[in-house]
Amino acid sequence: MQDTDSYKSYCLYRHSIFFLKSVRSVTESVAELPSTYLKSMQLVLAIIQPAKLDSVKEALVKLGIQGMTVTGAKGFGRQKGRPLAFLGLLDMEGKPFTVDFLPKVRIEIVVNDDIVDAVVDAIVAAAKTGTVGDGKLFVIPVTRTVRIRTGEENEVALTIEEPATLSDSRKKK
Repeated sequence: MQDTDSYKSYCLYRHSIFFLKSVRSVTESVAELPSTYLKSMQLVLAIIQPAKLDSVKEALVKLGIQGMTVTGAKGFGRQKGRPLAFLGLLDMEGKPFTVDFLPKVRIEIVVNDDIVDAVVDAIVAAAKTGTVGDGKLFVIPVTRTVRIRTGEENEVALTIEEPATLSDSRKKK
């Protein structure tokens, strides 16, 4: 029994040494990376009213944002849905139908840390009506970005290609 405990302790010791050497190796490798790989990126995820999409897009374009993903969404918060009796929609018992999920728009943008505050401020200013249901905004860390077609990573993968490059890629097809 004592030999097995000694062996387990020895194995744990060897594993710890191996782990520490691995961590040291990774840390040294990261220190050698170019600074573009070390820039922090954030995913700005905004849920807004559909009527505010155009004004939010205009505000982001003024900031120099080169792309975003927009999808339709449904949800509820404090509103908890609302009755639609004014449309004449009643259930079998004569009570108004309620919409449990209200239409929203979901915007996703990955940006570098240095402009994330400006992006958040622009979205809030453009989407705000001052009423319940204006939406929510989340900022989430992104550890890696890859442009699938080229394999470019991180900051380079977030930029739009030059027009000449785009036309050259179309000629190849």
